Amino acid sequence: RLSTANDEIVEVLLSKHQVLAALRFIRGIGGHDNISARKFLDAAKQTEDNMLFYTIFRFFEQRNQRLRGNPNFTP
Repeated sequence: RLSTANDEIVEVLLSKHQVLAALRFIRGIGGHDNISARKFLDAAKQTEDNMLFYTIFRFFEQRNQRLRGNPNFTP
């Protein structure tokens, strides 16, 4: 879990449709293994940028592969 201040930074970035900036911030503080893929995928979908959505989707598939040995998402 991220600290409250870091959570707030991520929420502000996502609310401004700065999805990649939010993901870079999380990676910079080492919290990308524990973040909700759904939150980032929803934010990417709201931008209506298909390439951005695909990029975020692939990032989380690769994270899943690294952590669980399987790229699939759990329900």
